[in-house]
Parts: sequence; C-alpha cells; structure tokens
Amino acid sequence: MSSRIVGNHHITLSTGGAQEDWDFHTQALGLRPVKKTMLYDGAEPVYHLYYANADIDAGSILTSFPMRQQGKMGRRGSNQIKEIGLSIDVGSIDYWANRLDQLRFATEHTEALGTKRLRFAHPCGIPYTLVGTSGDNRRGYGEGGVPSEHGIKGAYASVISVIDPDEMVMYLETGLEAKKVDEDGPQQAFEVAGGFGGRVEIVHEPELRPGTWHFAEGTPHHWAWDVTDEDNQMGLKGFIEGLGYTDVTEQKDRGYFLSCYNRTPGGALFEYAFTPADRGFLIDEPEDQLGTTVQIPPPFAHLAQEMLDYLEPIEDHR
Repeated sequence: MSSRIVGNHHITLSTGGAQEDWDFHTQALGLRPVKKTMLYDGAEPVYHLYYANADIDAGSILTSFPMRQQGKMGRRGSNQIKEIGLSIDVGSIDYWANRLDQLRFATEHTEALGTKRLRFAHPCGIPYTLVGTSGDNRRGYGEGGVPSEHGIKGAYASVISVIDPDEMVMYLETGLEAKKVDEDGPQQAFEVAGGFGGRVEIVHEPELRPGTWHFAEGTPHHWAWDVTDEDNQMGLKGFIEGLGYTDVTEQKDRGYFLSCYNRTPGGALFEYAFTPADRGFLIDEPEDQLGTTVQIPPPFAHLAQEMLDYLEPIEDHR
C-alpha cells in the first residue's frame, strides 16, 4: 500500500441539472449538504456542489459539476472511471433496493469480488454502486430522510474501465505502491491505502469506445486521493514524474484544499489532495449553515452578482 496516500479524499462527477443533482444526493441518497460553490476552471460559471456523510469525513465527500446549463454532453466509455462505489452496511442492501424502487430508480442486485452490491444510476446516467461492507465505522447522515444506520458511509472504490489493463496495473503497483488483492475474470482489485475508500477496481473492456475526458454531463470526472500534507503531495508528484508519468499538474489552490492532478495511463483522472489546517469547509460558513448559501471563491468575488444571476437557482426540497 502507498506510503503517501491514506485513502480517498473526495469523488467528483460532471452531472446534469443543478437542482436535479442537489435533490438526488440530498433527498434520494440522504447525503449531507456541505457546500454550494464554483468550479475554478473554465470560461463560464459552473456550480461545484459538495455532499458527505454525517461527519464530513475525508473519503465521504462527493462533489459535482452540473454541466447541463453549459450544453456539454459527455460519453461514458473505457479509459475512464466507470462506476462510483459507495460503502453501506451489508445489512442495508434490501433497504436501499426498496427505497430506490419506491423512488422509481431501476436497480440491479449483483455480487462482485466477494461483495454484495446494488447498482443504479444518477438521473444523468452515471452508474453508482452501493457495496455491502462490514466494519466501516463512518457514520451515515441521519437527517436527510435515510436513517443513519442505513446511510451511505463514504467511498468504497473507483471502478475504472480500461482497454488494456497492463499499463494501469503497472502504474498502480509501481507509482502508487498498490497491492493486488482480488481478481475475477476481467476484473481486478487493488488496495492503494488501508481502510474503506482506498481501493481501485479495474475492468478490462477492450471493445468499448473510450469515454470523454472534458467537463461534460453524465461522466465521472476524477477520484481524489488524500495525501495528508504538502510534503507527501510533492514527494508523490516527483516520484510519479520520475517514473515517466509526466502528465501531472502543478499544485492548484481549490479554496478548501490543495491539489495536483494526474491523467493515469488507464485514462482515469486521479487527484492528489490535502486539506491544510487553515482550510476546510468551515472557512466561509459555520457548521450549522453548511450548504445554505452560494459561496463565491475569492478569485471571482468581483463577479459574484453576475455569476449568481447566470446560474440556475437551487432550492432545498428536503
């Protein structure tokens, strides 16, 4: 396992409508609303919405860029994150099957790599998988319509579709010090870090057309790893570059955390992030008001009203 990565930091998706995304995560999935802010990249304003479990643990944070207002549609495919794997208690799978059925989401019970799973999709089409686990002590959020004992605990694994697995396996084992822990036909599982959320699963799909990589509705965008501090981040960046994987960005200030991004040889975009002691989600809102108002990032403060006038308003329908 990696000496520099402690687990998942967050997951980010390019979704459809902002209200649709907010309602899906806070109502259907019962996640905790954490932040309404802005994407730092691009020429036009785009929301960056954050959701999490009860304690907003690193590794429970799921974020989205609602892209429908931009008219940018993506294509899901290979060389891309395929599914978002989230951890729930193994005894909660039937609860979720019944809940999602009542909400008219199509579901599929499956078993993969030693776990029971429930598959369904975001309204924009991104596949989600609830994975039944035991011993995950992260707390589900109990105030979003889902009892805390059934709540989503956080990340389980990124599921990545690859045309040729060999280069991605080499990257995981050499660059991230990951350990292969399971295999079943076209599927392989690797532990990058200990605990839940530290897992990568790759699926060999050589006949599948590559998916899009840009910001576009209906596609997972990146999986962020928690590297704890700047020394670890810079050490990992230098090590990966030294192996020849030079598609690593400079450090980028994301307001609540600091990040470097790397396009992996399997196509999936990985982020290596950490939250400094003077950052985090409470720097611009008190905890009891998280996610209640739109937070304009400081670089765009002079455009605040223009951005708010442009963006689709979001109402809390819980």
